[in-house]
Amino acid sequence: GGDAWEGLDREIVGLVQESQRIKRKIAILETLDPDADDNKLECKDSSRDAELEIELGIDDSLPPIVPLRGDAYKASVVMRPPEALCIHIQRRHYDMSCQRMVKVMRKVQFDEQLDIRPYCAYDAKVPYRLMSVIEHEGNAFGGHYQTYRRVDPERNEWVLVSDESVSLRSWTDVKRCQAYMLFYVASSSNH
Repeated sequence: GGDAWEGLDREIVGLVQESQRIKRKIAILETLDPDADDNKLECKDSSRDAELEIELGIDDSLPPIVPLRGDAYKASVVMRPPEALCIHIQRRHYDMSCQRMVKVMRKVQFDEQLDIRPYCAYDAKVPYRLMSVIEHEGNAFGGHYQTYRRVDPERNEWVLVSDESVSLRSWTDVKRCQAYMLFYVASSSNH
């Protein structure tokens, strides 16, 4: 009977050690969370990458993971057009070459008027007017948000609000910004 207990004790010790290894890996992976506000990792930190690869048990001899793309379609339709419409522009993606989240720096074209009829389940004619744009300046791990806001729904006057600073801006300035979110309001409501 003593050998059976010793074997069980070894298994329990092995399970405890494996549990501790898993907890360490989870703690490391949590530091790599791309949505964490305090994440300061950059692509160029190869010494830290090597440490993490050893700790996580990543084997360099394995072939790299290559994402495959296929033909797929996703469609969403609007059943009832809302009075206010918020469009979020996904500005971050995972870059396989540096194994990190990176910010997409491309300009996004947007108009002052928006017609969502092609996206409605029914033929709803609700014109939308752009009322504000949130811009993010910085990288995928930090930066500053500021807002371009229409002053008067009837006129083409804009202001840039950044912390406590407010300054007049033109529609040309608004179009040039790196939009992160667009806020449209149904033109009939003018709110």
